[in-house]
Amino acid sequence: MRQLIITTGSWKYLTRVWLPSLRQRGEYNGEVLVLDYDYPPEAVEKLKEEKNVTLIKVTKVFNLIPCDRFRAMAEILEKIHQNYDVVMHLDLDTEFFQPIQPLFNYAKEKICYVEEWVANRAWFKPSGIPNIEEWWNKIASRAIINSGMLIGPSKLILEAYKFIAEQLKYKNSWGYDQLLLNVYLYCFDVPKISVERKWNHGQKGYRIEGKVFDLEGEEIAILHKRNV
Repeated sequence: MRQLIITTGSWKYLTRVWLPSLRQRGEYNGEVLVLDYDYPPEAVEKLKEEKNVTLIKVTKVFNLIPCDRFRAMAEILEKIHQNYDVVMHLDLDTEFFQPIQPLFNYAKEKICYVEEWVANRAWFKPSGIPNIEEWWNKIASRAIINSGMLIGPSKLILEAYKFIAEQLKYKNSWGYDQLLLNVYLYCFDVPKISVERKWNHGQKGYRIEGKVFDLEGEEIAILHKRNV
């Protein structure tokens, strides 16, 4: 199975924390594609030393990279998605891993994602996007899909990127990419599996469609800093 992880973020954190954790705890030695917005020359040289890491220079269009990344990833994946069976979008807030190969195995035919419940959902309802009221009514009572991890067949991931990138042209603010990811998965006929992260409750392992998979008894692979 041909696999690819796409990410972007601080190069120091990427090289000192995230990549070592991905390789050692995550036991992932496959390909990683890093979006480079403003890495200095020393970062580029450092990443050249990393095995199976490709650095692609991209131009920032929006003010917020968390939103802008979907545009860049859509453009890149459009050109290369046929080279991979499964693609994982994994942002640098995800820093503690356990072996992630099971997620790739689950995501051969369906999109997997992390759900989270947040204390204050008011910030999550924007305006200025066509059909937003209709979409919001469908997703307002659902858990929020965490945009920090998305994994699935390369064609489906590309469709998600393209949908979000297209809709982001109407407005750009914090949380828009996450909102639009929820819209894409909840409001359209996208085959998907919920991967819930239960933590601070003594729960370990992946919870997939109500079943807990305790993988080697370690901490969960997905720990996102915005979880509540």
